[in-house]
Amino acid sequence: MKRLLLVLAGIFFAAGFEADADFVRYASSYATSGSGTTADPYIGGIQEAHDSLPNEGGIIIVDGHFQGQGTYITLSKDNLEVAGKHGFLHGLAFTGATGIKNVTIRDLTIGDETTALSLYGILFNDCENITIRNVNVIRTNYGGIKIGNGDKLKVINCNVKDINGSGANGIYFYQSTNGEIAGCTVDTVSNDGITCYTTCENITVRDCTSRNAADDAITLNGDGGTSYRLFAFGNRCYNAVRGLNISNASDSKVENNYVEGCSGPGIRVQRSNRTIVRSNTVTESGTGILIFSYENYLIVDGNLAYNNDQAGIYIWYAIAKSQITNNMAYNNSQESSGTYSGIKASYVQDCIIASNASYGEDQLYGIEIVDIDASKLTTNCLIIGNKTDNFYYSTISQTNQLYHNWGY
Repeated sequence: MKRLLLVLAGIFFAAGFEADADFVRYASSYATSGSGTTADPYIGGIQEAHDSLPNEGGIIIVDGHFQGQGTYITLSKDNLEVAGKHGFLHGLAFTGATGIKNVTIRDLTIGDETTALSLYGILFNDCENITIRNVNVIRTNYGGIKIGNGDKLKVINCNVKDINGSGANGIYFYQSTNGEIAGCTVDTVSNDGITCYTTCENITVRDCTSRNAADDAITLNGDGGTSYRLFAFGNRCYNAVRGLNISNASDSKVENNYVEGCSGPGIRVQRSNRTIVRSNTVTESGTGILIFSYENYLIVDGNLAYNNDQAGIYIWYAIAKSQITNNMAYNNSQESSGTYSGIKASYVQDCIIASNASYGEDQLYGIEIVDIDASKLTTNCLIIGNKTDNFYYSTISQTNQLYHNWGY
């Protein structure tokens, strides 16, 4: 395929392409609605522009406002770029043909504030090397951006808002590998803000903001296995049921995230072996950080949980061979004074619990280490150098080692 040159003034060619009219199409409309002009060199609507390209692909320049009746523009050519130049789609959205490769969609707005669209804003399935960049998606009620069974995926600097259809997600990867969601904002969705679900592997969500999700602000679910490597770095989550939900996602990392105003756990990690939860801040949520259910080799380090309704950090139920270190919890148990502890560990085994600190007059205990019952014991733990105004330790086991804990 011939290469087309990047020209940022007038024609937005992608880097590496040579200027060749055979591989460029214009879809232009200067009205507030309509499918575009037919005057030379414009050929009409976006679908017509796509269909007239050579099989090798090319570039479509989208200029102006385009009106549809709730229909998809189907992209079926590989090596394709759809680039907006003040491009607005009303009643139109994009879908990719099965098996499509090497597609970029950028600098466009899909949907508007006035009319809900019963489509996905962008929908791809069975695809490779897909990039969505600087795209706004508004009121597409099946979901914002959804990519399934994909590899080498990027959704960068996109804004998705007011996705109110039943169970609809803002940005959604499923059964996909080697992807990145970065610098995106999602606001007001009827399910999850950003979700990677069902055997996703090697996916990173970073520097995103998710607000007002009806379920999880961000959820990473590997659906079992031992090598799914899902990562959440530097995100901000507000006003959801859960802020960051990591489930069935081993070898993962949750670092430097901020969570505020969730009714459930700010960060929840379950069934995710060898996962690192580090340097996160959770406030004004239900439980701050909840780690539970058959997990091994975790590192929970350097987190801050304060002013949460229930426990600050709660680690429980068959957690083994893990490190809970350098965490800080204060002024938790705001929902009911004297009911929840700042940091609580229950039914943990072969763990190091060290150098944590917890204070606050409403907390039941600053640090609480207990059994669940006589069959679910906290055993073989090294508990050292923790600081609190009220340290509570009560286990049947005689195998734990306690040294230099303040408040005990």
